[in-house]
Amino acid sequence: MSPFVITIIGPPGSGKGTQGKVVAQKYNLNHIGVGDLVRQLIVLDTPLGKKAKDNYDKGVPQPDEIIIQAVKEKIEKMSASQRKKGFLFDTFLSFNQAKAFDEVLKNYDLPGSLAIYLNISADTVIERTEKRLICSKCGAVFLSKDPAYNTGKCDKCGGDLMVRSDDKPEVVRRRIEEYKSRMLDLKKYYQDRKRLIVINGEPAIEEIHKDIIKKINEFHKTK
Repeated sequence: MSPFVITIIGPPGSGKGTQGKVVAQKYNLNHIGVGDLVRQLIVLDTPLGKKAKDNYDKGVPQPDEIIIQAVKEKIEKMSASQRKKGFLFDTFLSFNQAKAFDEVLKNYDLPGSLAIYLNISADTVIERTEKRLICSKCGAVFLSKDPAYNTGKCDKCGGDLMVRSDDKPEVVRRRIEEYKSRMLDLKKYYQDRKRLIVINGEPAIEEIHKDIIKKINEFHKTK
């Protein structure tokens, strides 16, 4: 299978990061978490980072210019051999971001992104996000099943685990509403290009992963 690009989209708490990591490993793709890029901006405390932090704390989706700039800079810093491996991104939040990303891909002779949409209910979003913790130092995410969850310490860097400011119930509900209004155009963008795969994000992680892999392979067999 030649190098390709995948973008995982879906509401907060739908498992984009979890599925992104295992799918990227399966196909040997560069895995880039857009949320991680934003959190790195915040830590740098630059003017752009301060704007990102304000949006992050309020639960407001990052403006297109912040996401697009962060992604472009990340790709530009990679070597040609790294870029040729292809990419898995989680996640873009608007039509403009998806379009700009596909333009960047063209510059490096990579195909347009295939979008994997993880579909879950608002109730599931709230239930999942209320239970997860994040490392205050490296940004790693921990769920209740993870051994480090109950220790309060990250098993990767030793940082303190905490509830993300945008995982508080009132912020999550606002994020869901913002997500709904922006996701329609984003899904249509990929659907119009016949590059959208819809996955039920409610079952167990392993079952979701198998479904994603099956449909990715089916998609590429038709190309």
